[in-house]
Amino acid sequence: MLNNFDVSKVDEAIVYQNTLLHFGDESKRFSFNISMEYESFIEHFQFDVTNPINFLGSTESPEIILPINFKYIYDLNAGDTVTMDLSKKITGVSCIVVGFFETNFDNVVYSNIYSLPAYEDIVSINTLFIQTDNLDTQRELIQNYSMDMYYVISFQDIMADFTDFILKVTDMYAFLSSILIVCFIIVMINNTILLFYSMKSDYAKLKILGLDSSGFAKIILKEAAIIFFILVICSVLETFVLTAYFPKMMLVFHYYKVINPSILGMICTFGLVGIVLFSSYYYYLLKIKQMNVIEETKKY
Repeated sequence: MLNNFDVSKVDEAIVYQNTLLHFGDESKRFSFNISMEYESFIEHFQFDVTNPINFLGSTESPEIILPINFKYIYDLNAGDTVTMDLSKKITGVSCIVVGFFETNFDNVVYSNIYSLPAYEDIVSINTLFIQTDNLDTQRELIQNYSMDMYYVISFQDIMADFTDFILKVTDMYAFLSSILIVCFIIVMINNTILLFYSMKSDYAKLKILGLDSSGFAKIILKEAAIIFFILVICSVLETFVLTAYFPKMMLVFHYYKVINPSILGMICTFGLVGIVLFSSYYYYLLKIKQMNVIEETKKY
């Protein structure tokens, strides 16, 4: 069928969309329920598993692999049983959980009904997974088979749509975080100004006693450095604590997602905070230099 096309690999599969899985009294709908040769599935999707699975396709009972977040949300382990509804006619399929995918994409599950003789007359192959390096192959397949009511879809595009949604959500959080950072910068600058006005009289007295600009600079720089050091230490500790425990805290809301901090992002954030902090203290130092000692001493 595909000998005349530039394809490197073709694998048969059974794919159901919007299938329902029952975890005790709760249910979850998955976008894609895929059954095919296990090695081929891993080759196409490149998912990692929590532990090596010797899964060559059992011919005795339905088995399933789930995204890792469902292990924690529903307190599942390998060997537990869940119930699967493939369609309105195929319901109540009892599946043994044999492992979990290490992925943040939680809308794909894998089952082995492809290789079960008991389901040969119930389900049938409805999908071909094709690998090709030729970008024109999809267009050629559409031209040749669309009239026969075959759908030629790029699964990478479908996955990209889900990824795009996740990225948009991430962008929203980044935008909100940016607003918080801007507010933090405003508070920092405002705090510096308030601190200066509350300490003006003391600085005037120090100037009268002979403390020069370099002496003030050393004091101010030392204070800024100590604050920045404490800020970095606290932020790093808080980040790793939240990374470790926040996903488990979210289980209260039946949600689990591991968010690994970006080292580059943290460095950029600390760099920005450092620039703002030292800039505000530089402005603080300029205000001290411009202070009129005579006027200040008259007030007190």
